[in-house]
Amino acid sequence: MKTLQFTLAGLLALSALPSLAQTATPAPEPEFSFSGNLGIFSDYRFRGISQTNKNPAVQGGVDFSMKNGLYLGNWNSNVDSGFYNGANIEMDFYGGWKATFGEFGLDLGGIYYYYPGSGAGGTSKIDNTELYIGGSWGPLSLKYNYAVSDFFGIPSSSGAYYLLLSGAHDFGNGFGINASVGYQGGL
Repeated sequence: MKTLQFTLAGLLALSALPSLAQTATPAPEPEFSFSGNLGIFSDYRFRGISQTNKNPAVQGGVDFSMKNGLYLGNWNSNVDSGFYNGANIEMDFYGGWKATFGEFGLDLGGIYYYYPGSGAGGTSKIDNTELYIGGSWGPLSLKYNYAVSDFFGIPSSSGAYYLLLSGAHDFGNGFGINASVGYQGGL
């Protein structure tokens, strides 16, 4: 019995030798990729304001990105229907282009916030379209959003803007810190 075990172990070791002799060739970067996300959160806050009346939120989305920097995506969350005139879900559709230049990053795009069911009972329909530009350098990023439609149903609020400054630091071993400060203007 010991001879048989030794023989099987020897054959397995010999069969591994050809794979050790091969050099690893890096896989080419794919032309496009898909990714998704799903989570449950204690609250959904948008620019500091609870969108779920301080109740839990289920959120998820899908992203499609291309090697040339173009991307499209959809993200969704439940929202408080009283706050959104009958809508109980937010659906965000976005697209843009990202590129890096050494340590610097650039992100140009647009986002449409859609609230199906808003406007129920003669209340105002809520939706919003924004264009954005973002830049990053190392752990810092700065993003500017500009509303090209009335901002979330507020009359004559086209031109509202949001400026967001963020920073991140990785301590290693799964620990890090993120901080951000934003300013909503033009309302």
